Amino acid sequence: MSKSIVFDLGGTLMEFVGMPLNWSDYYIGGFEKLNEILKLNLSENGIQESANKLKAYNPRTSKREYEIKPEVIFTDIMTNWGEKPDTNKVIELFFESLSLKANIYEYSIELLQKCRDLGFKTACLTDLPNGMPDCIFKPAIEEILPYFDLYVSSQICGVRKPNQGGICYIADVFEIREAEILFVGDELKEFVQLIAADEATRLPENQIQQLLESGEFQALNKKTMMRLSKADDHKRRVKLIAYKLAKDANNPHWGKMMTWRGKWKGERDEILKIFGKKAEKIAKLAQKEYIKKAKKAS
Repeated sequence: MSKSIVFDLGGTLMEFVGMPLNWSDYYIGGFEKLNEILKLNLSENGIQESANKLKAYNPRTSKREYEIKPEVIFTDIMTNWGEKPDTNKVIELFFESLSLKANIYEYSIELLQKCRDLGFKTACLTDLPNGMPDCIFKPAIEEILPYFDLYVSSQICGVRKPNQGGICYIADVFEIREAEILFVGDELKEFVQLIAADEATRLPENQIQQLLESGEFQALNKKTMMRLSKADDHKRRVKLIAYKLAKDANNPHWGKMMTWRGKWKGERDEILKIFGKKAEKIAKLAQKEYIKKAKKAS
């Protein structure tokens, strides 16, 4: 039986207007404005190098699951700068230069209130934008913060999805099992599985009906509701620990695996260069058809 509902934020309950999932294309503009404001005298190459360093940390491309403090990221970026302004000031002005505008979806507050009225503990679990600290992100969601029993970001729990550490953190705070958590998000992550109909029957009937029939919940018909699998969590942990042990032991199989992975990424990138634009057009058409069908079914 689920005791808590955990929500992703970006794309589920809110968004930064006009910003894509991957912000890498905005980095150069951010550093150009930063260069102008702080009079850093960075050359074009210096700005490009700064943007490239920030891109290297971007989880959308690096696939890193462990969070890195913004101060560490921007201190590294500033290594070759002639001027060395205060790191926190640089971080603040960089994200300010992106002119971010948060939009809380119109159904969000009513949905969160409905979940609490039905007796569920609510929490959010969000991966912060690359290099962004909580002190910059939280004001963007201040309208919905009071409706959460717990706010958890990748900086707070130390890991990013699909790592299950965030859910484990929430389970510990709420003193419940991971399997008693229902996760709602807009991206399908490796660390969760779709709730099957037979799993849903484990929830109290009155809670299911009230929640699923509410207008607020209907607004989430394009979102994905998922239940964690403890067995999958254990399997994943075993794999990651084995990788770490192999790396520390300098095992030859680890070296071979990394070589193969590097070649695989290189070939993947070449495929995306050649077929990426065509694939994007096809994907957009397919997505439109999917949304049409989802609306008809809802």
